[in-house]
Amino acid sequence: MVDPIFRPLLLLASLSACGGSQSDPGPGGVSNEDAKALDEAAAKLDAESVNQNN
Repeated sequence: MVDPIFRPLLLLASLSACGGSQSDPGPGGVSNEDAKALDEAAAKLDAESVNQNN
């Protein structure tokens, strides 16, 4: 049996292993990696749009 003082650490360690991988489907059915790349591209386009309007 696990010592009660180590139970929270064990829980945190097990939860830290949970999480999506880069290839898991993200928003709109694209991979998380692709969704991140699209977000970065949109941010660049927004920044360029602001610069052109000044």
